[in-house]
Amino acid sequence: MNSNCLRILTQHRHKANEIAGVTSYINLLEEEFKLKNIEHQVFCTAETSFSYWIRSIWWSDIVYMHSNNPVFALLGRLLFRKVVLMYHYKFYLTECSLENISFVERLKIEIRHLLSVKHLPLKWKLERIVQLLKLGGRLAATYCSNELMANTHFLASSTYLSKKIHVFPYPCPKELNSNVKTLQDLDNPLTFTFAGRLCKEKGVDILLDAVKKLISTRSDFRVNIIGSGGLSDTLRKKASELGLDANVKFLGRLPVEETIELMRRSIAVVVPSRWQEPAGRVVLEAATVGTSVIAARVGGMPELGGDECLYFEKEDAEGLYQAMAICLNNPQKTLDSGFKLQARIQDKHSISGHADNLLKLFQTI
Repeated sequence: MNSNCLRILTQHRHKANEIAGVTSYINLLEEEFKLKNIEHQVFCTAETSFSYWIRSIWWSDIVYMHSNNPVFALLGRLLFRKVVLMYHYKFYLTECSLENISFVERLKIEIRHLLSVKHLPLKWKLERIVQLLKLGGRLAATYCSNELMANTHFLASSTYLSKKIHVFPYPCPKELNSNVKTLQDLDNPLTFTFAGRLCKEKGVDILLDAVKKLISTRSDFRVNIIGSGGLSDTLRKKASELGLDANVKFLGRLPVEETIELMRRSIAVVVPSRWQEPAGRVVLEAATVGTSVIAARVGGMPELGGDECLYFEKEDAEGLYQAMAICLNNPQKTLDSGFKLQARIQDKHSISGHADNLLKLFQTI
């Protein structure tokens, strides 16, 4: 079938007011499909009725899913549509460093963890039951799908599934500013930027500890913290207690364009995550505007960031401090690393190439 004749239905679960890499990716893909004259619909299963699900699936040829909704996947198969499921997040709650084990063995590790509830209060026992049901939903959606996709090789391999998983890295956002940067274009004093949810997994507290260490040697720098979340007040209080108010600015939630402009004017973007980030879309956003990245060596971050980024070990505030000091001591070299990252990402992660490869896959199903 000609790709221009395909009707593609893209499903996700994020509501309109949520900030998520999934919806950023879908919005970018939707723009590209319009340019390619592809019939395409997008909707959120959390905000639509069951009858609307059926009408939308019936309209489509390809159901492109971005959540592990087993009911939706099953509906797609029952209505004889081709279902493609993209993994954006980790398949399991537990971490596992073992490589040569089967899917069944990996699943047992997860289930044993979820069933170990004797020592837990009732609230957490109920949460474990919910997580067990979600695991069942992920498995059901997986085996209802015709094809599986993941946004990094790390994420694909961490499922331990025997089914083939196609790796489709996130495409980079379209460049907002194509002018070549110089050191004079950066904020003065030199500034680091964090952008993301203010939650434990994102490791902003590790960044604050690193800033405290850095202030002991120099104070001619700033840190922008962009985002909102449950730890917002806690992190602001910690920054104040550490005496970081003059160097750290909490900017709250900002529009994407403003966030990326602040990244463009930064010496580096910091990704201090303590959880296994599957893809790290913020790396692509930083690369788009030629800004270097300092990232924790977790999940798919090294795969996406390549040799151009600086890395530190998970939860290592000392390592992050040292990486930040390298940027401040060698600003031109850091700027050049950002340019190299930008060139590779824009070459290997273009939205046009991503959409073309996606359409080729859809045609072969």
